[in-house]
Amino acid sequence: MRPAHHPNIALMVDLTLHNGIAPMTGKQLGPRTGDPRDFRSFEELWQAYRKQLEFLVTRLNALVTVASRVDEEKTRFPVWSVLAPGCVEKGQDLFAGGQWSYKNWDWKDRGHVDAGDSLTAVKRLVFEEKKLKMAELLEALDSNFTGERGEEIRQMCLAVPKYGNGIAESDRLVGESGRLMGELIHRHKNPRGDKYSISRHGLAWHHYGGKGVGALPNGRKGGEPLDDGSLSPMRGTDKKGITGVMKSAINAGFEEARAAVLNQKFPSSLMQSPEAMDKLASLTQTFLTSGGSHIQYNIIDRDKLLDAKKHPEQYKDLIVRVAGYSAYWVNLTPEVQDDIIARTEQGM
Repeated sequence: MRPAHHPNIALMVDLTLHNGIAPMTGKQLGPRTGDPRDFRSFEELWQAYRKQLEFLVTRLNALVTVASRVDEEKTRFPVWSVLAPGCVEKGQDLFAGGQWSYKNWDWKDRGHVDAGDSLTAVKRLVFEEKKLKMAELLEALDSNFTGERGEEIRQMCLAVPKYGNGIAESDRLVGESGRLMGELIHRHKNPRGDKYSISRHGLAWHHYGGKGVGALPNGRKGGEPLDDGSLSPMRGTDKKGITGVMKSAINAGFEEARAAVLNQKFPSSLMQSPEAMDKLASLTQTFLTSGGSHIQYNIIDRDKLLDAKKHPEQYKDLIVRVAGYSAYWVNLTPEVQDDIIARTEQGM
């Protein structure tokens, strides 16, 4: 398995709303797809978004092809190559074609929940309910929702029903964004001539991924972390419990990806009996047999995490699930710790 690209899909919404310019840097990163103030329908906005994604996929595909050639010439992994099937037999290094023919050459596109929620908010507030003009929304975004009017607009954005509550209409654009990326990615072949694979894992990518993205119409402020994992809801907006979150993840689908990470958190008090653990096991099995591909839990009380942040010397052995990996609490940055604390604590 080789990673191919790590595109930031939330940034693509930012570029779409600013004619290809990244507000955080002022650089023209994407194609000029038009001033959104001139768009007369959501379909025009969606087509501009599509063009941004098309440009991104084509550009990154070209870059990874060049990088692959450099890897074959310069990069060697002798230990991996001894252990990986096929390399010794072929007399080739892992990175020079020794194993698999690289059939799992992954794209890791993330930020679809941020993108879907943001596009849904624009669709609802600007084009359907007409509560805002596009110019008003853009002014609020560009000011990072500052001032009385900026905060008022932010609250309007936050009030739009979000992914994570099992509402099909709120989940639709998250799924459509993922399917569109899958369609565009599969137009290309990896440097070995095989089909690209897509794996939407988590790690702590959403922290540094958010630093280059301005304020979004989902109500998130510029520079703040994006939604964690690949299928996790925006923090604090999932109001229908664990079943609502799971239903949204299944609604979104993401069948084009071989895995997509969903993070959830429960208080340890709910897991004190065999019956409660059986419920969680049944819930997990139902999710996975209904179309889910990956779900992981932190089972720990919020108060304990707050105390661990305040008194780290007392919690040197505390291990938490971050997103696709576990880590000692004391080794995590304050930002990642705050993110885990802020995740909705679900009930059963």
